[in-house]
Amino acid sequence: PLAASPDRARRYSNSSSSSSGSNSSTRAALLPSRLQSREPPQPAAAAAAESATAQSAAPSLTESAEIPEEAGQSSAAVTEPPAADMRLSSACRSACCCCGLGRRARHRLAGGADFVRRHLAFALAPAACLLAVESGGLVAFAVLLLGALLGLLSLEAYLVYCRNEPPESRYFVDHPSRYGLPSQTVFLDSGRGARLHCYFIKQPGDSTRLPTLLFLHGNAGNIGHRLPNAALLFHQCRVNLFLLEYRGYGISTGAPSGTGLYADAAAALQHLSRRSDIDPQRVLLFGRSLGGAVAIELAARPETAALLSGLVLENTFTSLPEAASVLFRLPLLSSLPGLVMTNRFNSRAKMPSIRVPTLFISGLRDTLIPPAMSACLHSLCGSGVRRLETFESGEHNTTWQCAGYFQRLAGFLHFASEMAPQREDWHAGQHSEDEEDQSAGAAAAAASATSAAGGASAGTTADDIPTITVL
Repeated sequence: PLAASPDRARRYSNSSSSSSGSNSSTRAALLPSRLQSREPPQPAAAAAAESATAQSAAPSLTESAEIPEEAGQSSAAVTEPPAADMRLSSACRSACCCCGLGRRARHRLAGGADFVRRHLAFALAPAACLLAVESGGLVAFAVLLLGALLGLLSLEAYLVYCRNEPPESRYFVDHPSRYGLPSQTVFLDSGRGARLHCYFIKQPGDSTRLPTLLFLHGNAGNIGHRLPNAALLFHQCRVNLFLLEYRGYGISTGAPSGTGLYADAAAALQHLSRRSDIDPQRVLLFGRSLGGAVAIELAARPETAALLSGLVLENTFTSLPEAASVLFRLPLLSSLPGLVMTNRFNSRAKMPSIRVPTLFISGLRDTLIPPAMSACLHSLCGSGVRRLETFESGEHNTTWQCAGYFQRLAGFLHFASEMAPQREDWHAGQHSEDEEDQSAGAAAAAASATSAAGGASAGTTADDIPTITVL
């Protein structure tokens, strides 16, 4: 519009130049430091030379790179969105700039364009249906089925991995310094081009005597949205925290998938096992919702379970198709997720393989994941030390705000970390217990079922888990 009207463009440029002095300082104060400095475009030859020089001088990031941060810093960690999410044409960018749209608005336009592109199959489905009716050809019918299948797969990934909710999640990540937490920013390489953004929050003093919690978040947002919860874990439970941001979430690169999330959590666990400022024998997994399914996968693998001293699962599901079927009330539709979903996260089948001490936390007012799923996982768990804690007023995302939550959690974390020297004998001891149970026959099976249904805890020493009073 400005190019079509020279007079209007002249008035716009005059008004912009007259108000630049008053608005520049305001914009500089509002924009983060990463977004304030934008260099003018360079010629192709100069840009290539500068890129080669920067690559030769940059440090290697094959394992991890840590950026220490101080608690006194007030600026949040903000990074520009990945280039794949900013595929706007030059004409669209110039129009956005002329209209006064900032980086956030351009990113939302790019997200909308990406949503339309990914769900183009739904837009083409009616046209293919009309073509099939008119011509009666098998080709058009095959195109219709293929488009419907691609559309369902895209819709499944969009609903399972809500990495763009809230809308700022992909380019704004809050920083621990805003909550007075001493932290390090860690970047990990997790394979297939995924570079993971993480926060390591360490207790002052001798942190090697305290448990370290690897925090695996749910399917939406980023690790910045978990910082209020992390601050209470840090102060009330007295633990070190490692917050992992999955691939494709926040400012981590890559695209999320089931195998990708497993690889991300395994990379973070390997990183913690090599750190010298914590005790690698006192590392526990904490998984909430989708993060619980990722934590179960790692605890069920012998090679990663050997690095764990405990497992905490909060409001997680038996499998993703079973959780999705709860949303469908009709009998015929309730079986649809089990037929079409590719992201299954079948935790039900993995629970008998878990041997580490396990704490299950369930909010009884959770309307997204039925509390009965936590009870089912608890009954299937193969660990000799397991416990189920329920909270009457707990909802899916607010159970950690219930009274007594941190006291019960702190008691289990410190109890499991003190049992860490015995974890080498867990597998052998559990195998012998399994053989005794098989030889005992139906009587032992009935006793086990009665023990699983009779209380919130099961196992030989689960009732001895203390509750720490936090002042």
